[in-house]
Amino acid sequence: MKKDDWFDQLNAHLFRIGVYVLIWLIVLAWVLHSIPAQADDTTWLSVTVRSYHYQRKKDYNETWHGIGIEHGIAKDTRFVGGIYENSYGETSVYAGAAWMPIHLMQHLHLGAQAGCVNGYEKDPCSLFLIPALAYERKGWGVNLGVVPSTSDPYTVIGFQLKLKLR
Repeated sequence: MKKDDWFDQLNAHLFRIGVYVLIWLIVLAWVLHSIPAQADDTTWLSVTVRSYHYQRKKDYNETWHGIGIEHGIAKDTRFVGGIYENSYGETSVYAGAAWMPIHLMQHLHLGAQAGCVNGYEKDPCSLFLIPALAYERKGWGVNLGVVPSTSDPYTVIGFQLKLKLR
């Protein structure tokens, strides 16, 4: 490897790290800004169960076994995290925040999730920002997340079942 190639790779890697740090600082500022609002300390156990890929020609894993946690930190805002088997059969770990400010009916909430997930690229953290829908009853619920197509020409919908812990 030439000296210039190594330097270019290092600069590209440092740029990606800088972008990750900047995005996390923005997310952290957003979360901290929302904390003084009405508190929400509910905790949910989420079980990742299924996905559906619009690209039907590839042999994607659509049985996403996984487990996660959601913990409310402010009105309409939760920390989310978990682990699951992704579309490629690899283990993925995710962490981030969910913001669900739109209440369509008493139990139906619309918003977005943002965070970091691994297991898809060589990078230890692939950032995501996806639209999300949650249906929540007294002790149980369902989450739907839509991952729009990026470099790979497919869109996927992920399904989670969840139980309220407190």
